[in-house]
Amino acid sequence: MNNESPDMQLDDSAKALFEELGGIEARQKYSLDGLAQSLEDEQKRQDKWRLQLIQAAILISTQFMDIRLLKNKDEYSIAFEKLHKTLKQLSAMPDADDKIIIRYRGNPESPSTPEKFDYEILFSHLMVNTAVVPSIIKRTGGKNPQLGDQLLQAFTLFSKWGLNNLYIRLPKGGQADMMQLHICLRLLMQYKRAKSKGVPLVISQGGKKRQIPIVLDETGQPDLNLTLVAGINQLNSTTMDGLVQKVGSWMQKDGGDNGEKALVYTSVFNAMYDIEKISQKLKKPLLEINNIKWLMLLKSDDIITQEKAHVARLALSKSGGSPEKVAEVIKSVYGDDYGKIDSKKLNKRINLSSELLHSIEEEPDNEGIKSEVLENIHRRLDTVEDSFFDNIYVQREDDPEIEDDKNNVILRVHQQLYKMVTFFKGRSATHKKMKSVTANPMSFTDTDFETIATDFNISTEEAIALVDHLKNCFSANGRFRKSAFNAAIDHFICYEKKIFQFLWHHMKDVVLNEDRTAFLNALQTLASRMEQPKKAFKILLEDFTREPSVINFSDNKALMLANLVLHRYDTLADIEMTPDDIILERLQLDHKVAGYASWRIDRDQERFFEKVRTIHNKLNESLERGKTHREQFTSGHMINLERELYIFLSLVEGKTGPCVLRSGVQEYGNPQAEVFALPHSELQMQLLIQNLRVTLHGIGSIGAMEDIGLLEQVKQNEEEFIHLKKSKDHRAQARMITEWANNAIKHIKYRR
Repeated sequence: MNNESPDMQLDDSAKALFEELGGIEARQKYSLDGLAQSLEDEQKRQDKWRLQLIQAAILISTQFMDIRLLKNKDEYSIAFEKLHKTLKQLSAMPDADDKIIIRYRGNPESPSTPEKFDYEILFSHLMVNTAVVPSIIKRTGGKNPQLGDQLLQAFTLFSKWGLNNLYIRLPKGGQADMMQLHICLRLLMQYKRAKSKGVPLVISQGGKKRQIPIVLDETGQPDLNLTLVAGINQLNSTTMDGLVQKVGSWMQKDGGDNGEKALVYTSVFNAMYDIEKISQKLKKPLLEINNIKWLMLLKSDDIITQEKAHVARLALSKSGGSPEKVAEVIKSVYGDDYGKIDSKKLNKRINLSSELLHSIEEEPDNEGIKSEVLENIHRRLDTVEDSFFDNIYVQREDDPEIEDDKNNVILRVHQQLYKMVTFFKGRSATHKKMKSVTANPMSFTDTDFETIATDFNISTEEAIALVDHLKNCFSANGRFRKSAFNAAIDHFICYEKKIFQFLWHHMKDVVLNEDRTAFLNALQTLASRMEQPKKAFKILLEDFTREPSVINFSDNKALMLANLVLHRYDTLADIEMTPDDIILERLQLDHKVAGYASWRIDRDQERFFEKVRTIHNKLNESLERGKTHREQFTSGHMINLERELYIFLSLVEGKTGPCVLRSGVQEYGNPQAEVFALPHSELQMQLLIQNLRVTLHGIGSIGAMEDIGLLEQVKQNEEEFIHLKKSKDHRAQARMITEWANNAIKHIKYRR
């Protein structure tokens, strides 16, 4: 490594930068903050919008859900102007959605947030809850240390009001939208009092007061959303009652024209705006309150099936009027967070699911909806960590009550749910035996084989054969035998996702350290033989992002396999690392899988950025010491992990991909960065420059016109890169940097 930095021959732009940073001392300070600082700068830009979302939630909860504000015109005007300005600013966010959703979640990440006050705010790719607020406060210099308490207070008020979700369609800015927002907010403020006293709501419009009746839905229950429809469209009670009756009758059709379509709606309110003759005449409210549709959908373009709609209507009718319970029942069937909940929350959801199944059995023709509920619960219980089932105790509700001398809570549950939970408890025990084949093999019972057969949907004989094949993959002293694994692949491949899921989740961490690479390579071979390798993709992505502050040995292989699945690469089995030329060859990209990945990553951007920072920090640590301290991963391993990450984000794109790649170019495109100056950097210089090439390919593939200035700066640094190492091969490699940057610029301009 050339450490004679003061005497380097620098071009003019590099000299200016060097002087600006204050020479060697500043060089170390700058590079220490390199990639991490770039990501933090991006998060600060996003914080602008997060703070606006928090402001909107606080204003609505503290001002516009309290009728007392209506008594003071000046205070109301000030509060309305603040909210309108906030919503207008949010609508200016680049590539923003036209809606904000605030909804109950009930699974707090922060221990200081009670479960009943745990909400999330969703807007475009952003997600805000109480857990992310401390990071926002830190990044904004601690300017508002009470922000977390203020947001929690807002969520507390939502809960006390009985709100499980609030949908806000951003006003477009015209006078009509502003007036509609006024009406919606004024009706919202009066609704609870008017409902409890049985009196109409009152609004002033054009200098005149107008009474708005509380509208009843198709089940005869007061409905705030239908009341908003009446208010903004100036409809009287007779007209609204007739409209509700007409749409409600249409929804009840069992067949014929529109009959099947009518069954997919969760309420008259949702149905009426899909009937062209009605939707053309009726303005839609900018606010929707407790519309169960927004509790059920992970993404706004998800589809509500007939069965989902039936579950929603049933949850509403059996909730006893509690919006919180409605949300909890829906989460028990459709929650996407089962992999993150603990035994206590699992207990609660099992109990709620059991109650729902009883309600379903009271319905005529209930087989379809019962299957919908049981299948969804099964899929979600399948993602729960095995150890949590060890603390779940159930019995059939018709059996005599069991007395437990250990004070365990024993749930009395629906018979089919009892069978399901008992199966997963048994599977947990069987998994322990299957993992034991690497060390002290345990004996398998007939019950174990029956459990495996049920889990894999195979016969008991096939389950016995599967276990035998698995045992043969390990020697008596626990060493992995790759030849035996390869011989068994034809057998393993029959079970596609299930066997990959088990081997990845449960076996990769119990094989001996010296066998980890061989085992992961064997899983790569297995994935290459799968008819649908994308089934493994979700498993890989969830595992990679599970612990953002931790680096696992398998992370490298997880990303590599994910890249090859994304790109539908033909030779999955024979690749040691992803070729970076696939970044620019996007014809083979599986856009559906990439879309899922970008949505998942963008929604959890804060945690993903933390994973990126963890990887880069560990890479620097390995270049400092030769290996990472705790994990003992080599610098070569860490450089390649970051390389696979950049390729992955180049393929996935989304909002997060360009941010991380831009930070990568800023770090690797700066020859003064710490990554090039550590004790082991010179030894790994070729790989480090390859990472620069990957980031340039990536930003060329998914970057924007504003990135061209950054690429021009990288070109100006080429001469300084050449002097990083005295080697003919290195000089030849470094002289390619300008060409790589020019190609990236060309690709960006071509896509413009």
